[in-house]
Amino acid sequence: MPNFKVAIAAPLREAPIECYRAATRLVRPGWRRRLVLVGGTARVAHSPAYKTDDVDVTAPPGVLIDLWKDISAVAHNFSFESHGKIVPDALKDRRAKYL
Repeated sequence: MPNFKVAIAAPLREAPIECYRAATRLVRPGWRRRLVLVGGTARVAHSPAYKTDDVDVTAPPGVLIDLWKDISAVAHNFSFESHGKIVPDALKDRRAKYL
């Protein structure tokens, strides 16, 4: 769980927002407004003094399917988990070691 009370350094404030922008570029132009930023990154967008550990989005299934197809076409080291989370395989392996 991210600690939202910890300040994020100025150079890192743009990273989660740029990740969201990159994700929207992977979605068909007509569907981009349906990809909604939620969670900690949304908080960073509105109050950049806080940090988050990931970028959460919500969207209709078609948008998420487009996003997953584009990511999996170029980044073979990512996995799609059953609850809809796209994670780097390295993170998935690390998480399994802690269990």
